[in-house]
Amino acid sequence: MNRMILLVISAVVTISVSAQRIDSIIHAKKVEQVERKLSSDEMGGRGLFTPGLAKAAQYISEEFEAAGLLPWHPDSSYYQHFTHTGKNGQVMNLFNVAGILPGKSRKDEYV
Repeated sequence: MNRMILLVISAVVTISVSAQRIDSIIHAKKVEQVERKLSSDEMGGRGLFTPGLAKAAQYISEEFEAAGLLPWHPDSSYYQHFTHTGKNGQVMNLFNVAGILPGKSRKDEYV
């Protein structure tokens, strides 16, 4: 019985300490703004190797910087470059857009 009470108290404390209001972190209007921008005709689609993809990547990088994310790469770039060899043997130079959010309680850990 005492173990059960301790378990319930621990769960309640854990939930109340770690719970955050999601709307204080993610704002619906900002999400809608980003979605509209990325899906707009201005971006020209986001197919591989298209100007629209590069434009979208630049926009996402700017949004990461505005949100306070650190660049993924030590050269201050949000781009993570890599190569991929397709089934036909063609080597493609590709990239992801990636940012780092340092941990609050553990500075050496990232999200």
